[in-house]
Amino acid sequence: MSEVPQPPPEMPEMPYRGEYTERARRARLGWFRATTGAALRSLDATSIDARSLPGNLENFVGCVEVPVGLAGPMLFAGEHARGHVTAPLATTEGALVASAARGARAITRAGGVVTRAVGQRMVRAPFFEFAGLGEAAEFAHRITGHHAELAAEAARVSAHSRLVELDPVQLGRTVHVRFVYETADAGGQNMTTAATWRACRWILDRLCVPPGPSPTLFGVEGNLSGDKKFSHLNMTAGRGIRVIAECVLDPDTLRAVLKTTPEAMDRFYRIGVVAAQHAGMPGFDIDAANVIAAMFVATGQDIASVYESGAAQFSVDPDGAGLRATLVLPNLVAGTVGGGTGLPHQRDYLEALGCRGDAGARRFAEIVCGFALALDLSTLAAVASGQFADAHERLGRPRRVAWATRADLGAPLLQPLLAASLDAPDLAVTGVTWPEEAAGPSIITDLTAQGERRKLLGVLPVRASWEAGGRKGTLDLVLKVKPLDQEVIIEAAKLASLCGGRLAEVYPAGATGPGSGTCTPASSPSTARPTRRCAACSPVRTACTRTRPESCTSWSWSGSART
Repeated sequence: MSEVPQPPPEMPEMPYRGEYTERARRARLGWFRATTGAALRSLDATSIDARSLPGNLENFVGCVEVPVGLAGPMLFAGEHARGHVTAPLATTEGALVASAARGARAITRAGGVVTRAVGQRMVRAPFFEFAGLGEAAEFAHRITGHHAELAAEAARVSAHSRLVELDPVQLGRTVHVRFVYETADAGGQNMTTAATWRACRWILDRLCVPPGPSPTLFGVEGNLSGDKKFSHLNMTAGRGIRVIAECVLDPDTLRAVLKTTPEAMDRFYRIGVVAAQHAGMPGFDIDAANVIAAMFVATGQDIASVYESGAAQFSVDPDGAGLRATLVLPNLVAGTVGGGTGLPHQRDYLEALGCRGDAGARRFAEIVCGFALALDLSTLAAVASGQFADAHERLGRPRRVAWATRADLGAPLLQPLLAASLDAPDLAVTGVTWPEEAAGPSIITDLTAQGERRKLLGVLPVRASWEAGGRKGTLDLVLKVKPLDQEVIIEAAKLASLCGGRLAEVYPAGATGPGSGTCTPASSPSTARPTRRCAACSPVRTACTRTRPESCTSWSWSGSART
């Protein structure tokens, strides 16, 4: 006989719904901990005042901190964005900021980027369903004659929303009416929803009365607006700010900064266009959405609008001996007032861009488009020059490796080595301290350390306290943590790739290492015939040990023990 399923235990209700206070936040956090079993220690503190969030968020419990990097400065010659601009990019994708910064450097070196915000639209599309095709057609014909009345109704909701177009689209018995607005410096999605709702109430109360056609069903949105979805209609007709960026790169800049040539860029671009057509991609682009998303997060935009805002048309063409590049963002849904733009961090980043508040939206759109073009160019160049995988290996591929740390170089490592070297089997290391920092001993070690900063490398002074045979003392040691041969080879290959040109081509074929896959301790001065001055400071012993497969440690210490 099968068991009768038991109903799940009843969940306690979330406390303080609708209340915007710190007390309510902490109560909800306690409820969240109790119902999930998670410690959630990172949520204890927050820099945002709960009282500032009505209209932005419900049931506030904490914040997610996203790191922000700076790309630029880049030179703009736009209508609204002019001069040098530095862009804040909020992201956790390695290589993104570096690539955008490289593209910005190339564009600035070549004379800057020209930008124009050529239009702005926000669309809401309610639907009206009728009993038959004839009634629907009559309604579609009549509604366009009431633009002035509907614009007046919409203006009652917000002074920022101006109804500029009514576009009825009949699909069978249903008429979708595209209400097209200009919304000044606001993104305008919530604003236009409220304005359209009021206008539709006027339609239902004044226009849809006998003997005229009367709808059997009405909704404030029938999905024709493409809200938070890509659509070909919006790519041509516009929803958001339509903005264009263009630059011309000379051959010297392409070689010096992007490590490629105009011919290679053009060839790889055309191969990509054919592939995009085969895949059915709308438009053509490299990775503009990365910049759009990163700047949206940093400045408090509606992040879900990246889906439609990321639609782009990127192109390159030969221009004399150089290359002309153009990027069109046909529907960038963004604003500089309202929504999340008033939160403290987001407000500060908008202020740094010169876009905070009124009259900032078109400047913001030009900046986003300019840096998106910079990233497209840098990424295309990385693919064309063979640097794309190298860059992600170098900057964008976090590894979960138990790297050697200072903790690994403590008493458990030092005690057997000291006991053997000092011929004191009963020696015990009672403490290890690190009196000072020291830089890497060589260019090779420093180069390798740049590739993996989580790994402990370099020359490390250390002081070990010991006991043996009733005696106590200290020893000043110098530990040298060296990279493996393969790590040196990899970092040198990356450096060659960044240099570009002939070096990048020939290095991979000829790169070889010592071949042993091991490292050896540095030569001690005491192994040579020292001068009197050198002998006074030379270490008396040298030893080598491998703490982990990821690292090799050679170490030595001074000849006098301090008791």
